[in-house]
Amino acid sequence: MPSVTALRRWLVFVALLRLFSVGLGYAAPHRFQTNLYTKQPEGVTDLAGRIFATWTLTSCMLCLICARNPCVPAIYGATLGSFLIALLHFAMELMLFKTLGLATALQPMIVAGISSLWMGLGWNYYTFVAPRAEPTMSEDITHSPAAALAAAAMAGEEPAAQQPQQEGAEPDFSKKHPLETKWTLWFDNPNGKQKQATWGQTLRAVYTFDTVEDFWCLYNNIIPPSRLSPGSDLHLFREGIEPKWEDPRCEHGGKWTAMVPKGNKQLLDTMWLHGVLGSIGEQFDDGEEICGIVVNDRISVWTKTAANEALQTNVGRQLKEMLQIPDQAKIGFMAHSDAKRDDRRAKERYTV
Repeated sequence: MPSVTALRRWLVFVALLRLFSVGLGYAAPHRFQTNLYTKQPEGVTDLAGRIFATWTLTSCMLCLICARNPCVPAIYGATLGSFLIALLHFAMELMLFKTLGLATALQPMIVAGISSLWMGLGWNYYTFVAPRAEPTMSEDITHSPAAALAAAAMAGEEPAAQQPQQEGAEPDFSKKHPLETKWTLWFDNPNGKQKQATWGQTLRAVYTFDTVEDFWCLYNNIIPPSRLSPGSDLHLFREGIEPKWEDPRCEHGGKWTAMVPKGNKQLLDTMWLHGVLGSIGEQFDDGEEICGIVVNDRISVWTKTAANEALQTNVGRQLKEMLQIPDQAKIGFMAHSDAKRDDRRAKERYTV
């Protein structure tokens, strides 16, 4: 998707177009009614003209507000709604009421159509991936010394700051460090009625990355797990694997689940970060066994082969160490087949 900056500029441009039409309506009402609104100006009452001008001015202000705060879902949704209403209005005037000619309706319909399509397709990106992004989508994050040092550490290289450098030369923080595989972040926010019968229909792929720097750019611009609404999930899975039991690479597997003390939001966020870094950094001995990691009010790691007890217990022990879970605490493994068959009565196959 285009950057937040591009969306902001577009919204300001649309607001100026709408402001121009309002100004023209008050400065030259006959010209406004004849050329920009209807082929039958005599049929337009003063009240109707004022209502249309007020609506246009209101939508103009809404565009400017959204340009200032594009990543707030309520503002974003209201602005998208105004474009859809405008598109419907001009389409009805053109095709149903026959009060507009094609030449007159074309410009506002194109603007409203492009805006609706852009904002509709970009809902996940602009309201989820970048809810706290700066105008440049925090591009400086990927080129900061901290990000580069973390990238080098995860890639198994010596940090740039510790490498010999020529006197006066600055380290190159623009180098990107590839991961072994691509990973996709998914988001699921079902309501209560959808959780069982239509689970998965609200699941959306948000972003795919394959470098350490792109991961940090994503991670630093999404809300932490502690701020997810109840019932929502974040899934980070290898590219090509959907976080569903039915996926061919998941159907014979299961998941290790680590409970987080209720109310300990900071611990949840910390465990999620440790689990994610361990997964994308291929820190498990049997890395190919890992499908992905999920967070809601607990942390779950999905694996491919539920029947292999030795393999699964090794993954479980490493997960405990990765999440810094005390030895006396237990985590359990449940096979997807057991969960599908017995639902809430399913029991854990293995514990460590």
